[in-house]
Amino acid sequence: ELGWVDKQGSINDLQNMDVVIISIPVNAIENELKDILDRISPNTLVMDTGSTKNAICKSVENHKNRHQFLAAHPIAGTEYSGPDAALEGLFIDKTMIVCEIEKTQFKLQNRAKEIFETLKCKVRYMTPLAHDKHIAYVSHLSHISSFMLGKTVMQEEESERDIFDLAGSG
Repeated sequence: ELGWVDKQGSINDLQNMDVVIISIPVNAIENELKDILDRISPNTLVMDTGSTKNAICKSVENHKNRHQFLAAHPIAGTEYSGPDAALEGLFIDKTMIVCEIEKTQFKLQNRAKEIFETLKCKVRYMTPLAHDKHIAYVSHLSHISSFMLGKTVMQEEESERDIFDLAGSG
């Protein structure tokens, strides 16, 4: 059974969950993760899908149930977000980055491995710092560069319409 958060932000009964996947903004993960770990049964695996790992891992490094948490980041998605943007097969052949696997209880590591195999994704292991550094270079830096380039072009060009006509659909 999977855990979920309802529309009012209340987490349903965590005592009966086998797996809880936290897929909310990173700053919210940091705030909610400790509470979730406080409320789970001894056999529950908690995973997050946050795009940064160091702060999340540090937030629970001394938690009594840290061994039930697996820090994960699926490198998959589209430009769309929310439940309506879900795609069947999204994770096939995509990378799932896992951090601090050694801090997760072995039987729960195996449960996560089964999930990743079912999703047909490739697993890579990294430290939280290495993850954050590589993601910053590969993903976040390119977004910043694209935004700034677009902003520069718009400031230099007189006709916004000409620019969008020339840019095509990209």
